[in-house]
Amino acid sequence: MAPRLTPAQREHIIMLKSSGCRVIDICRLTGITKNTVGLWLRRWEESGTLQPHYRSQYTRATTAEDDAAIVAAHSANPGLSTRVSSSSYSISMDTVRRRLKEAAKQIEARPSFCLE
Repeated sequence: MAPRLTPAQREHIIMLKSSGCRVIDICRLTGITKNTVGLWLRRWEESGTLQPHYRSQYTRATTAEDDAAIVAAHSANPGLSTRVSSSSYSISMDTVRRRLKEAAKQIEARPSFCLE
């Protein structure tokens, strides 16, 4: 993935275009690809903003209760297949694995106290 442009770089593209530079000249001067220059010029013309568009976060496929049930089922039966859990909750096997890894990280993060 290419590095994101800084606000100053985006402003520089707009300034150069406003001063009459062609897109190809802007690319040569800044070292930024033609597609990226075109993207920012288009965004500027359409919305008048130079703010990047961030993708919204996806909603979780499982609830906290589902997560707890998945972890409990796999804790009670360590040989339980992720395929079985995924079909029970209509989620992917990767989602089951992620939930189990998240639960393991939470357990590791808990402080352990010495009871001596």
